[in-house]
Amino acid sequence: MATITVGHVDVDGLWVEFEANSSLTAQEVIVRSGMKPRDGTRVDCYLTSGEIVADYVAPGQTVMVGTHPPKGGAIAVSPIVRSFEVKWDKQHEGEGGRRLVTGSGYIGGGCTMWVPGIRSGRKIRAVELMRTTNRNGKLHAKGHRIRWDPVPYYKNDIALVASSGHQRFRLFDPQTGDLTIPVTIEQDSFDRAKRAEAVLGSRFLWTIKVLNFDEDGRRVLASVEEGFTWEGVESGTIRASRATHAKGKVAAANPEHNFVVLEFEQHETPPAGRKFSIHRAGRRVGRVRVVGPAWETYTVASIIDGNFRIGDEANEETADSERGSDDCSDGADEGRPIYQERNPRGYW
Repeated sequence: MATITVGHVDVDGLWVEFEANSSLTAQEVIVRSGMKPRDGTRVDCYLTSGEIVADYVAPGQTVMVGTHPPKGGAIAVSPIVRSFEVKWDKQHEGEGGRRLVTGSGYIGGGCTMWVPGIRSGRKIRAVELMRTTNRNGKLHAKGHRIRWDPVPYYKNDIALVASSGHQRFRLFDPQTGDLTIPVTIEQDSFDRAKRAEAVLGSRFLWTIKVLNFDEDGRRVLASVEEGFTWEGVESGTIRASRATHAKGKVAAANPEHNFVVLEFEQHETPPAGRKFSIHRAGRRVGRVRVVGPAWETYTVASIIDGNFRIGDEANEETADSERGSDDCSDGADEGRPIYQERNPRGYW
């Protein structure tokens, strides 16, 4: 059975995949993807090119949902094999202090390809699964290394699988040119990854480590590499990294539902419970408390008091500057709700 893949225009990296044995209307896709706004805000379904879906979405298609057409953002692509040289790499610390590495190189067309687990100075063949446009308009692709056709994956190879859908995962097979290799993720690892998603936000792509490739059955046994999947997060404790006196800015505000979305520099997303003073032009205009979910460089915060605009500065409060204990009411506007939604797919 084929699937329909749905992305969110305003939330990079948020993708949902569901099975469909026939074409669906745009509204049916919006509802089944879970991206229909709870407050009744009108959203539409768009092709990744930006054109609105006027009739039906067919199985196998990738579309996006939002209040406006997609402008850049993350786009899932049909698997494309790339051969290139890994020119650069970046290292970060994973679970248990392990050093993890992600390599990158130029694949043409103004696009840089990133692959986990590969150091610089190597010529590899990789499969591209997704590409994004950053704030500077630069194209970045995501994918993983593949080997020769008879045995495309060795033990301990690092790869990427789509995490959305019905717990069925597929890896790219160079023999078929498509995502046809079934992947079974060890149950303990799968459960741990789902708990991480509940706290840290869903990821369209999970990074996995190949434990075994069955050449006869052409299937893979794997575990989730949390250090890559939630890079910059202390995956061993399944919580966001504790950034000291983190600084960010307001990326979105929804006073009606009493929350804002804060954006931080990469790897600085604070854990739930941290409080921030919001400033505009050097003047304090309010306070918020981080409640999650968090994804990429964003997190949701409940409004304690104040009115905010996009671009307002968010400065983490020290213990001495916080008012009262870490309770739920926070002593602000009696009866005012604290935003507690933990499902990043439920969108606002």
